[in-house]
Amino acid sequence: MKSKTNILQQALRQGSSHPQSEDPEVAHAALTGSLPEQRLRKADRTGKKNISVWLDAAYNRSMLLVQASTGKNKQQLFAEALNDLFAKYNAPQIRDG
Repeated sequence: MKSKTNILQQALRQGSSHPQSEDPEVAHAALTGSLPEQRLRKADRTGKKNISVWLDAAYNRSMLLVQASTGKNKQQLFAEALNDLFAKYNAPQIRDG
C-alpha cells in the first residue's frame, strides 16, 4: 500500500508541467520549500555567521553617511565597529584578512 506522501508526490509529478529533478535533495526541497543549509550558503559565506539586530532608522542613516565617506561596505564597517567594541571590553579582536 502506498503512503500518503508517495501518493501526493506522484500526484504532484503528474500535475506539474515543470521537469522533475533527479537529485533527491532538490526534489525534497521542492516539496518542503527548503534546501539544506550547506546548499544555500554562498562560497564567500563559508565559515561565517550572520549577526542581525533591529535598530532605529537613524543608525542606518549614519551608516550610509560613513559608507559614503569611507568607501567601505557595511560588512567591513560592522567588523571594524565590533573590533572596537571588543577592544573596549578586553575581548579578543578578530583580524579578517
